[in-house]
Amino acid sequence: DITQKGYEKKRARLLTPYIPQQQPQGKFNELSLTIKRNIAANTDA
Repeated sequence: DITQKGYEKKRARLLTPYIPQQQPQGKFNELSLTIKRNIAANTDA
């Protein structure tokens, strides 16, 4: 299991290069939800 804190840390580190300084709303939120699901699916090791 991954802790919420560990998840946030890992996610932040992975997403940093892809997040623009001014985050556009809408599309970006959909993308982050998709990424969260993918990370959750991939951390079931």
